[in-house]
Amino acid sequence: MECGILAHGFARVRCETCAENFLIAYSCKGPGVCSSCNNKCMFETAAHWVEHRFPQVPVRQWVIEQTLRKHCPEAPLSA
Repeated sequence: MECGILAHGFARVRCETCAENFLIAYSCKGPGVCSSCNNKCMFETAAHWVEHRFPQVPVRQWVIEQTLRKHCPEAPLSA
């Protein structure tokens, strides 16, 4: 993948403030544009946290789930 080159793919975005359109080349430097590079960054960040940030003690993970109905009131009820 050729990151940062418009000919290899881009996203068109519009500024809500000035209404100007911009082309953003897929790039690992951009905020959330290149999924391939974002995955690499995600794995590197996770590895950094595990190796350097978490203390060497057990860590408990809590998962809190909410129903779709709370997040999206217009969602149809399941049958």
